[in-house]
Amino acid sequence: MIDRSANSAAAGHLTSSGTSAVLTTPPGSVVRSGPSAARKFINFTAFQGAWFACVLGAARGWWWAAPVAALAALAVHAALSPSRRAELGMVFRVVLLGLAIDVGLVLAGVVEMRHGSFGMMTTAAWFASLWACFATTLNSSMAWLTNLRRRRILVAALFGALGGPAAYMAGERLGAVTLPHASWSLAVLSAEWALLTPLVVLIAARCSPRCGRRSGSLPVTPEPVSARATEARG
Repeated sequence: MIDRSANSAAAGHLTSSGTSAVLTTPPGSVVRSGPSAARKFINFTAFQGAWFACVLGAARGWWWAAPVAALAALAVHAALSPSRRAELGMVFRVVLLGLAIDVGLVLAGVVEMRHGSFGMMTTAAWFASLWACFATTLNSSMAWLTNLRRRRILVAALFGALGGPAAYMAGERLGAVTLPHASWSLAVLSAEWALLTPLVVLIAARCSPRCGRRSGSLPVTPEPVSARATEARG
């Protein structure tokens, strides 16, 4: 992460001549890059494993499988994160937001747990676990979405509108949940994820300068000041 002293030093090398300007980077400065390919792969693998554990466990009535899988995914994520406190705080906020909406959908009958052993508390724990697993990807294997500058909201909304219902359909086929109203349930889920995905992406983006995007800091090779800039300073 570039600190203030590095920024000040870099600003001192900014010179202009007419309409041209040259910015040189002092030795020892660093720039932020995204998470490494290895970290993305580990994060994606941990998320997929935790998701299947949550869904297949629910299909068998093992409500405890989801919290255990989520804690394992969070442990892996925290071990790889350069800023655990900020990243886990982001996960907590995403879980609260997603859980509030999903519990409302369960109460409205949009989604039902297929196994009869699930009560409201265990259902809430299951959804919270899924949201925690999903949140771990936002600044890692899904950092491409958080990194978008232009059209971030539009792309995130489209991604959520398609990916959210697809995940629930997969969960239904694996025996974890039931969509009692078929097309209407899918339409509501699509609208939910189209709204929630941009929100959680923005939450992750606000966290990213302190979290995942800092892990790949690379040294910058200093550039010589051009002769034209030297003449302008003289």
